[in-house]
Amino acid sequence: NLALKIDNEINGADQYTTDLTTTTADPNAMDVSAVRGPLSSVNKAGMLRAGLCFFCGEKGHIAQGCPKKGNGKGNVDARIAELEDQVRCL
Repeated sequence: NLALKIDNEINGADQYTTDLTTTTADPNAMDVSAVRGPLSSVNKAGMLRAGLCFFCGEKGHIAQGCPKKGNGKGNVDARIAELEDQVRCL
């Protein structure tokens, strides 16, 4: 089980899982379901006006500082260390 968790962390399997929680849709919200694909100039302009991140579509930061973007392998290494600590506690 731990080996699978580590493998999933390294290979990014979690990025393809979907969140099954339900939320109430805001009728004024912009559709950002395809944010990770290329953005059209119309979409970029709308997101810019709304103050939304071009990467995740959330408000409060820009794509360069997006917390969902990750920092590459460093995050995986930290997660592996965290999982190893959990194993030591078993």
